[in-house]
Amino acid sequence: MPVVDSRHLDVRFSSLASLIADLRAQALSNCLANPGPPLGKAALARAAAAFGTGTVERFEILTLSGWRP
Repeated sequence: MPVVDSRHLDVRFSSLASLIADLRAQALSNCLANPGPPLGKAALARAAAAFGTGTVERFEILTLSGWRP
């Protein structure tokens, strides 16, 4: 009998640099099958400005398990 539990986790990133550092720490900085070219300095500066003073992202953590009576 499959069982699925889920919970939400809200994570606040104070800057784009902290978000990128967190992704790199999890080895998720380049997980696309066909990644595009890297951002230049001007594009990275625009992205950081658009990011603003921070954001809160919500993650849903799923735990999948099974058991038999």
